[in-house]
Amino acid sequence: MIDQEIRNQILSNNFVVHQSRLKTLLGPYPFKFLEEKTEELHEKQHFTLGKLAETLFLEPEKVDRMFEKISSMPPEGMVADIIRETFQTDTENTFHIEMEENEDAWVLMGIGANLGKGRWSDEVMFKKFKALQDYWSYLKTKEPGREPVSLELYQQGEALAAGFAASDQTAPLFARTPNHDILVQYYFEFTYMDTPCGGTIDVIEIDKTKKTLRVIDIKTTSRGWRSAAKANRWDIQGAFYTHALHECTPMVYSDYELLNPIYVVSHVNHPNNPRVIHFGERDILTGTLGANVYRTTAYGSNMPVNLPYTIEGFHDLLERYRFHQTVDNWDKKRELFEDDYKEHLDLY
Repeated sequence: MIDQEIRNQILSNNFVVHQSRLKTLLGPYPFKFLEEKTEELHEKQHFTLGKLAETLFLEPEKVDRMFEKISSMPPEGMVADIIRETFQTDTENTFHIEMEENEDAWVLMGIGANLGKGRWSDEVMFKKFKALQDYWSYLKTKEPGREPVSLELYQQGEALAAGFAASDQTAPLFARTPNHDILVQYYFEFTYMDTPCGGTIDVIEIDKTKKTLRVIDIKTTSRGWRSAAKANRWDIQGAFYTHALHECTPMVYSDYELLNPIYVVSHVNHPNNPRVIHFGERDILTGTLGANVYRTTAYGSNMPVNLPYTIEGFHDLLERYRFHQTVDNWDKKRELFEDDYKEHLDLY
């Protein structure tokens, strides 16, 4: 769904662009930039797990204010659809009717009204009934401002945080000593190409002996880190944050050298083995200005080929953003708009 407030802010050049939203312009549908951020349940849980692990590790005093451990989480799929249709609500808000009394009857009514008892066996009906009961229990315990996490997810977060703290590779990066310190959740804003940009850096590492600063971003992944980095364009994020720190270095560290960023990455199934991934100059350059590269093999073939294609950096994406902002048209990519909406096959 298009967020009209975002569109109005863009037109008045008051919208602060974050790199995560900017990367939506890599795809074929620019209008996604304007959409309210929605995630599939597994994506949301993965994001929550990463935020939980990071908070447990770096700011444990904030955990109880930010998260709530509960035994019943919102249902998904058809059960969530039943709730929305019956009670005219979404799965993050409370029901629009009173259910404090006779809630079992209301739940049964919801199943019957939307599905029809004749369509389901008693076993299936019981499962859906139980799921709706669990969801109602969740709504009654959910507190505003605190993100609900299941006990299982919380335990995963604890394991990831313990892995960061115990690893010889990662623990020294986050040490707080007289000669070494960190800034956590450093918010920044700067202007690039007359566009307000902003975001939050997980950690800035401060080495007072060597007089260096370095961006550290903490990642959790359920697949290999290299494929996750390519799919999610970690190079754009690293380059964006590096430029931000150049522009927004805290005054007390203005004479410090800025090192290339690093990612601290932990696999959810191997929390005791976090990895430290270093950015090179090429990563920074590609994440900023993009690159022209060549694909060495054709899809589905081992035959060598020499297919050129372009990788865009955050500079290119901000140019795209400025174009759509100027014409106030987000239906198609810039190339189609400039070519009278002619779409070309260009398979190879």
